[in-house]
Amino acid sequence: LSSAEINQISSFLKTYISPQFNVEIVNPIFEDMWIKCSILFKGLNPGRAIELLNKDLLEFICPWKNSNFIEVIDSKINNIDILNFLKNRDYIEYVTGFSVIHFKKDSNGMIKIYDSASENYDNDFIESGSNKSIIIPRNNHKIKILDRVDYERPEPINYDDLEIDKSFISEKGYDIENNNTIKNSDEEDYKNLQFIIK
Repeated sequence: LSSAEINQISSFLKTYISPQFNVEIVNPIFEDMWIKCSILFKGLNPGRAIELLNKDLLEFICPWKNSNFIEVIDSKINNIDILNFLKNRDYIEYVTGFSVIHFKKDSNGMIKIYDSASENYDNDFIESGSNKSIIIPRNNHKIKILDRVDYERPEPINYDDLEIDKSFISEKGYDIENNNTIKNSDEEDYKNLQFIIK
């Protein structure tokens, strides 16, 4: 929301609440979530199937997106629920090598990258970094198209595969460290560098 929209909403709400209450409208922090897997599709060409999968996954993770009523926005999502959701699509025959990548951003702006295929990843879920955060699946999922059923182990993301100008954002003064944390640094002046892990 723009500052004008925030002011307009605040003014509107203040007409309906007691003067003892203060109203603060804040924009959410959007945290990217990707899946990485290999899929054997059925009944659709792979391009159409991936397009449909992106749409379905967004509806699954963000059911409130097209709803007039929002009771709660989930801050914690089980990885197995995402995998089972994929397996239950009628256009998916087989899924293997499944992992979830989550770009978790805390209220201080620190971004940590969680990859369920990493050796040091010990959670069966992803969880937002703050109470202002919303987990959003982006259309940058890393999907390998299979032509037959063939088991693959989940592979961690590879930072050597980053591309500029997609969806991994490193704002001014941030570096990626080996421990998958983006940390403040004054040595170089990076201005909105964007990478995609492929």
